[in-house]
Amino acid sequence: MKFTQLAWASLVLASIVLSGCSSSSGGGGSATTYTINDPNWNSGYSRFKSITIPYFDNQATIFALVDDPSNPPRLLSAQRGDRTFQSSNISNEAVYSDITAFRVTQSPEGGSPVTDYVILGCTASGKVTAFLASNPSVVRTYSTANLTECRSITAFPTDNTNGNGLRAYIAGYNGTSAVQGSISLSVYLTNSEPFSGVIMMADEILASKVAMRAVTAFQDYNGITPIYAVRSSNNQVIRALPSNQTAGLYSSTINPMSGVDENAFFSDLVIVPDQALFMVGQGQGLAALSQGLGSSFSTTAVRITGEGSQCTDALAWDGSQLWCHDATSEGRVISFELPSID
Repeated sequence: MKFTQLAWASLVLASIVLSGCSSSSGGGGSATTYTINDPNWNSGYSRFKSITIPYFDNQATIFALVDDPSNPPRLLSAQRGDRTFQSSNISNEAVYSDITAFRVTQSPEGGSPVTDYVILGCTASGKVTAFLASNPSVVRTYSTANLTECRSITAFPTDNTNGNGLRAYIAGYNGTSAVQGSISLSVYLTNSEPFSGVIMMADEILASKVAMRAVTAFQDYNGITPIYAVRSSNNQVIRALPSNQTAGLYSSTINPMSGVDENAFFSDLVIVPDQALFMVGQGQGLAALSQGLGSSFSTTAVRITGEGSQCTDALAWDGSQLWCHDATSEGRVISFELPSID
């Protein structure tokens, strides 16, 4: 999903270039470094809806959301080196589309520092939920009349580890049109009511018959703006500009993850600053749009081979490696080194 605007080292070749309706072969991928399994995976029913790793988290804590129509939604958590997720039921029975996480450390007066994680969830009913990872049995719910279905949520790439002014982009529908908005709140870990100052807003951004699929946050010298994936008559990735205008990054009937003329069913977007925008969908495959100097992106999609080609559903970045749901092994999350993008 997301990380701050930092420069990172060069990466190894692993790509197939897509341009319009044609494709060409590229190099191989990198080896899997870690795998983590869900111990309660219900084969044929469970689905990874989201993987998220908080910004500015030196523990590289990995959270995942698993949906199962026959059981309550579950929050999974693990750290690098773990082989099995810890699993907790989320108390409310909402149908979740996505989650994002924030690491918060606060020092109560006269006490030792306290660290927890704030989880914001995006639901099919258009609501945003908030709870602490340490206590997913207590969930707060927020809504706006302009959002009837929430499809994606992503944290701003800013350092708010003190818990003040946490912000996230949200994306979904209002019943007829695509909607993009944001939520902001502050958290006080030692209070009986930890969340305060909640502001949630959403506005129509695209015409009807456009399906909003995923959103991520991009930071450059102009500030922070969303990049979102949609489906209309073709597959599109669009960057919002500070002037309330937009710039098309990708527009094609070709699914960039498969190289086939079909609906991409985008499900997650991740920015690796100064490198690329990575994309996954509900089918198997990983694609990228390389980032040039400043805020420019290539409009030619690159289909990743190697370990990245196993990705489906959900994607995250920990500042060093990509993590995704492994399409070849149900209930397993894999990580691998970043491929370079020609």
